[in-house]
Amino acid sequence: MVMLILRGHSVWLGGAAAVGRGGVAVDGGRILGVGEYSDLLGEFSGAAVVDLPDCVLLPGLVNGHTHLELSDLGGRVPFEGDFTEWVGRIVELRTELGDDIAGTIGAACEASLAGGVTTVGDISHENRARAELAKSGIRKVAFAELIGLREDVVGPLDYLAQCVWERSDDGLMRVGVSPHAPYSTNRKLYEAAAECDVLLTTHLAETVAEADFLRDGSGIWPAYLKRIGRWDGSFEPVGVSPIRYFLGMELSGRDFLLAHVNYADDEDLALLAGRGHSVAYCPRSADFFGHRNHRFREMLAMGINVCLGTDSLASNDSLSILDEMRFLRRRYPQLEAETILAMGTINGARALGWADEIGSLAVGKAADIVAVAVSDRGIGAEDVPADILDGDGQVKLTMVGGTVVYRGDG
Repeated sequence: MVMLILRGHSVWLGGAAAVGRGGVAVDGGRILGVGEYSDLLGEFSGAAVVDLPDCVLLPGLVNGHTHLELSDLGGRVPFEGDFTEWVGRIVELRTELGDDIAGTIGAACEASLAGGVTTVGDISHENRARAELAKSGIRKVAFAELIGLREDVVGPLDYLAQCVWERSDDGLMRVGVSPHAPYSTNRKLYEAAAECDVLLTTHLAETVAEADFLRDGSGIWPAYLKRIGRWDGSFEPVGVSPIRYFLGMELSGRDFLLAHVNYADDEDLALLAGRGHSVAYCPRSADFFGHRNHRFREMLAMGINVCLGTDSLASNDSLSILDEMRFLRRRYPQLEAETILAMGTINGARALGWADEIGSLAVGKAADIVAVAVSDRGIGAEDVPADILDGDGQVKLTMVGGTVVYRGDG
C-alpha cells in the first residue's frame, strides 16, 4: 500500500478544533500524521497526494444501530399508529421476499459507504447478514438477534451458543448478540448473553406500549406475541419501567448499547447515568413513528454516551448518518455542531467498543476518513463544524482502514 496524504480544505479534529489547509497522512491502514498539509508534505516526502481542495476531512461516520436486511422495504409500509401491526406487516413482507438477502446487504453497505458511514452496528434475524457483511469493505459489528419470551429457553440458548461459537472476527468485523427487547426476550436469555465474550445491544424503551406491557401486562404486545407463537403465558409483569427492569438484571457488569430509549423518566436517567451503557438515538426513525422530545441532550449532560443510528430503511429515507446529523441540526438549531458531530463519530465508536481504533483523526488510529464538500471554500477553519451540518455538501471520498471504498464525482 502506497503512503498517501489526503489534502483538504481543512481537517476537523473534534470539538471546535479544525486545521485550515490541512491533511492526513496514511500508510499501512493507519494514520501517520494530521495537521497542515505543508508540514505533512515535508515530513512524509514522496507520499502520493489525494487532492480534495473543496472538502473537510473528518473521521468516518458511525451508524450505531441499523437493520440492513430490511433495506429493500423502504416506503412500503406506512405507520398508522399501531406498532405491532407495522412490525407484523414488515415481517410478512420480508418473508415474501425470501431468504436471499445477499443483494440487499451488499447494496446497503454500498449506500452506507457513499454516505460517509464507515462503521455499522447491524442487527439481523437468525444472524443471516453476517456472511454478506463479511464481504464488504465497511467496518461492522454483526449482532445476532436473540428472541424468546417463553419459559423454555433451551432452543434460544442453543442458538446463542452457536452464534458465539461461529464467531470469526477480523480486522473489519466484530460479532455481537442482541437480545431483542424486554417484551420479546426472556430475562434468562439476557443474562446468558451477558456471560458471553461478545459485544451486546438491545432495543429498550422504544414505545409506550412496551412500558404498558412490562408494568401490568396490558396493551398491544400480548395479543401480537400470541399471534406469532411466542407467548405461553409464563411472563409475569414486572411493575417497573423497561429501563429499571433491564438495569435490575444480572448482567455481570457488562455494558450494552441501548437502541432508541425514546421514553425515560427522571429516575430512569439517573440510574442510567451511573452505568456504562450507551444509547443509540435514531432521530429520523423516531420522527417516522411520531416519538417526540427525546431526552438525548439531558443524557449527554449527565455523562451518558449517546450515538446516532438510522434504524432501517423501513422507517427511514436513507442510511446516512450525515443526514441524521443535519436533521438534528435543523430540529435543535441551538445545539452545538460539535456535539452533533461527536454523536456521529467518536460516540458511536465508543458505543461499539471501537474507540481505540476509530472515531477521531489521531496518529496511530485506523485510517477511517470521510471527505465532505464545504459549501464555501472561503470559510475559515473555525466555521467548519457548522458548515458541515448547515450546508448541503456531499461525501466525495470514503476511506476504511486506509482503502478508498467510495469516490464521488468531481
